[in-house]
Amino acid sequence: MGGVPLQDFVHPPRAVYVLGSEDNGLNRPIVEACQCHVALPKWVGRSASYNVAMAGTLVMYDRMQKQLRAGHVVTREGRGGDEDR
Repeated sequence: MGGVPLQDFVHPPRAVYVLGSEDNGLNRPIVEACQCHVALPKWVGRSASYNVAMAGTLVMYDRMQKQLRAGHVVTREGRGGDEDR
């Protein structure tokens, strides 16, 4: 485990987030290939592990919130449907 606490992590403008399983995490070569490591918060009375869906949700929510606060999120208001793809 270890890594920068999520609340202190500065998300790069472009990133790939690699998530491991709750039981086995990630293989050492994959971990060593990653440029950054993030530690998820531990809550009082809660175990230290999250399932991969919850871990991903926490990381992406944190990224979105920090981008919104910094004014870096571009919205697609007024657009929709398949023409955006």
